[in-house]
Amino acid sequence: MSTPSIPSPAISFVGRKNSGKTTLLEKLIANLADKGLRIATIKHHGHPDFDIDIPGRDSYRHRAAGAQSTTILSDVRFAQITELSTPRSCESAISQLSGYDLVLVEGFKQASLAHIELFRAENPRDIEAAAKLPDVWKTQVQNKSLGTTSTSVHQNALPVAVITDIPTVQANANQFQVPCFTFDDIELLASFLQDRFARPKLSVVVQAGGESKRMGVPKDTVSFLGKPLICHVLERVS
Repeated sequence: MSTPSIPSPAISFVGRKNSGKTTLLEKLIANLADKGLRIATIKHHGHPDFDIDIPGRDSYRHRAAGAQSTTILSDVRFAQITELSTPRSCESAISQLSGYDLVLVEGFKQASLAHIELFRAENPRDIEAAAKLPDVWKTQVQNKSLGTTSTSVHQNALPVAVITDIPTVQANANQFQVPCFTFDDIELLASFLQDRFARPKLSVVVQAGGESKRMGVPKDTVSFLGKPLICHVLERVS
């Protein structure tokens, strides 16, 4: 039986360069992993020709020889490097990540994902963006009320939360009823993500009771296609 594809929920963290996204995500990943969640991440790279392979290695030599896709596989780790003929969206990459409790995306401002925005006081770009925030959010609220659509959810919707140490951003968040966290609120933010976005933990009960008066034998142990019927039911549920 093939392994079922289980969609993984995702949320992106956006902000200007040096907003502190990577440092924050590092702490969040550790916290959520400690809670027992299976976390995957996607990181936007600004250079289209980036390389994570090592020159001289066998896999690098395979690609240099012309392989369009090279897979490296061990007993505990899997990696694949594929040359793309056309650009691939963040959403497409997420669809290939099956069975994770949550995918944390760093960057990809144009993706159609719920997003959390960062504003850090020590970053001049964030101070500049914070000054424009009231007008930007007013426009997003108006677009939503008018049903205006955009290819980017970030351009057409308020963030689901903000992370900041800038008082004016905190005030705007309160005004627009956007949840607000500081950079030190790792536990609170992790709980927010788990409650609002992570794949819920599910328990399934397969009822296999009954007196089996008509069949005369317990139905769950009846052999069907070479194995007990209950095995087929469990496989289908999984």
